[in-house]
Amino acid sequence: MQAALEAPGRRVDHLTRLMAAGADLARCGIDGEDPIFCAIGYAHHATVTPESERAIFDLLFRHGSSPNAPSDFFGTATLASVLLGSADEVGLMLDAGGRLDVCRPA
Repeated sequence: MQAALEAPGRRVDHLTRLMAAGADLARCGIDGEDPIFCAIGYAHHATVTPESERAIFDLLFRHGSSPNAPSDFFGTATLASVLLGSADEVGLMLDAGGRLDVCRPA
């Protein structure tokens, strides 16, 4: 799942096919972090559309990911998107209830 979320041209239908085959979306987080962290900071923007990215994030949110998921390094997933992501990605996080009033860890 992590590779599918980080691959060029990622699409929600790829993820749903993997899930139908038994892949667990919730287990793709690194060191137990929320899977949303696998999607943040996507490096292949030219291979996707804003609509396909919204579908990816909506899928993650429907399966329990949170824009306010904690991270020892970033503070929250929303703050990670501010530091690593695009303006569109930050917008998706804010639309899903992401908060910016949480501090990063020291």
